Amino acid sequence: VIMEPISLVASLGAIIQLSIQAAQCLKEFKHGSEDRTRLREEIRGTSCILEMLQDRVEDADPNTKDLVSIKMLNISGGPLDQLRDALQQLIKKLAPGDRLRQVSRAVLWPLNKQDVTDLITIIERQKTAFTLAIQNDNM
Repeated sequence: VIMEPISLVASLGAIIQLSIQAAQCLKEFKHGSEDRTRLREEIRGTSCILEMLQDRVEDADPNTKDLVSIKMLNISGGPLDQLRDALQQLIKKLAPGDRLRQVSRAVLWPLNKQDVTDLITIIERQKTAFTLAIQNDNM
C-alpha cells in the first residue's frame, strides 16, 4: 500500500529525527573513533537525502501522480522501514539505559566491527534507494 504524501512526510520527518538522535549518541562516545566516525558520516549523509525527499514530497502537487518512486520507499518493509529499524537498533545499543551504562560510555564502545559493517551496509543500501527514487522521479 502506497502512503499518501502527508503520511510520507511524517515518516520522513520521524526518520530524520531518529538520524539526528543516532548521530548525537555516536558523538557522545569517546572510543571506537573510526567506526563511530564512519557510522556518523553515513547517517548524516543519509539524513541530507531524506531532507531532500521530504522537500520533494512537500513541494509536489498532491493531485498528481508524481513521485511514484519516492512514494514506493514507504511501503511496508521497504527502504524507509529498514532504515528506521536500523537506526532504532543503533540507538538502543548506544543510548544510556542507566547510570552504569552512562559511565561505561566514556570507556566502552558497544559495537564490534561486524555490527558496524552490517549497519553501514543497511544504511548505504537505503541511501542508494533514496537517491535512485529522486533521480527516477526527476525524469
